[in-house]
Parts: sequence; structure tokens; C-alpha cells
Amino acid sequence: IDSKKKYILDSDAVVLQMEIPVETTGRVINFAYENKKKIILSLAPARELDRRILGKVDFLMVNEVEIQFLCGTKFDINNINDSIISLRRYFKNNIIITLGEMGSVLIDSNDTLCRCPAYRVKAIDSTAAGDAFTGGFIFGLVESLSLRKCLEIGNAAGALTVTKMGAQPSLPFRDELIKFLAGNNSKIEFDR
Repeated sequence: IDSKKKYILDSDAVVLQMEIPVETTGRVINFAYENKKKIILSLAPARELDRRILGKVDFLMVNEVEIQFLCGTKFDINNINDSIISLRRYFKNNIIITLGEMGSVLIDSNDTLCRCPAYRVKAIDSTAAGDAFTGGFIFGLVESLSLRKCLEIGNAAGALTVTKMGAQPSLPFRDELIKFLAGNNSKIEFDR
């Protein structure tokens, strides 16, 4: 990490997940935070992380399994306020909840709730759908789009990914994503 600090300093956002050692994740979060970088953490796979470090994250991405790991209770979309209260004991900033076929939900740091439905596609393989969602969401962030639009792009990227086999080969390119969104009546406009 120390030999790659230049890349962090040159980046708009730092994206992490929990497949690397927890100490490494913490070190990167601390460095990115000190340098005022936008930090996105996918808590997959669910593992413990010091709450002081977690508090430096701008966006925490979780699914239902990871919410249960954090809170000890199941996430209930029909009783979302209780789930938000449980999550807020652990994290105060923006929370993104990925719900597969049910789309995604964002709870911003002011507890404003934004739901975004999933796109209906013929799913073949769900491998890398979460990674695709994360990439799509961050694509929207670095394009300075609203958080609602970031969710929509994340959902689109996840939807495109499940229509193909494999992990890396199924991830959509920018033009494919833009074409998919346009074909699904999206109002999102991108700079070319």
C-alpha cells in the first residue's frame, strides 16, 4: 500500500472490500480519509472492522447477510425504519443496501431514504453482480450524478452482469451500460 499511495492521491474515490486483510483495509481507509478522498466500502465478505475506522467511510455497501452480521437482526424491506435504526448503531454516514431482484436502497447521512427498483432481465449467472453494482454506483459518483442516479446505474450494471456467464467477462463497459440505460428509458445524461 505504501508503494501505491500516489494512485490513491490521484484518484477521485477509493473502493475497498473485505477480502483483503482487515489491517490493510484500515490502513487504506485512514490514508484516504487523511487525504480527503471519497471512501466506499463493501462489507463483503462480512468481517469485523474497528468502528473508528468504519466511521471514516463515506458509503457503506451491504446486503441482507452483511446487515445481519452487523446488527444481529434480519433486514426487513417492509419494516425498513427498524432496520435503519439498527444500522445506525454501527454506521452514521451513507448506507447502500443491495437487494438483488428487489433493487437497492440508499439511506443518506440525514436518514433520507431512496429506493431504486431492479431492472428485469433474464438472469444466467449472478457471479460478480455485487461488484458490478459497486462499479456502476461509483461510475455515477465520479460523473457527479445524484445518489438516486448512482443507484440506478449500479442496478443497471448488476442487471447486465447477470445476463452473462462468469465474473470479469460479464462486467459491462461504459458504452454498454449507457446503451442499456437508454434502452430502459433512463433520463440519465452522460458526457461523451
